Amino acid sequence: MTTYASPAVVLDVPDLAPSSAFIAEHLGFAPIASDATFAAFTHPSIDVRIIFTRSKASASGALTGVQIGLIVEDVDADWERLRDHAITASEPQTMASGERFVLLTDGNGVTYRLVQWVV
Repeated sequence: MTTYASPAVVLDVPDLAPSSAFIAEHLGFAPIASDATFAAFTHPSIDVRIIFTRSKASASGALTGVQIGLIVEDVDADWERLRDHAITASEPQTMASGERFVLLTDGNGVTYRLVQWVV
């Protein structure tokens, strides 16, 4: 059986700068490695790496159907904090399942889903 160290999410983006700045400034991720072709990040509270790789796609091609989900303690407090930064964010929503979430989008069209379980 293969042993894995920790999970990583790898996303191809047309421009490393918008996604790198967004995840560091607004979500508290710290850079761990980068060069002209990739940027890797980690967060002190979760054992996951998020890696952006520069794709050959056009800068106008937003990612669709991909979301990075992060469980938070208070989605409303995070939404209040983030909406003051002029970022693209949905209003908080609550699903019948007890999932309360807000969607954030960075400059490359990467969607982040902040989730609080309110069951």
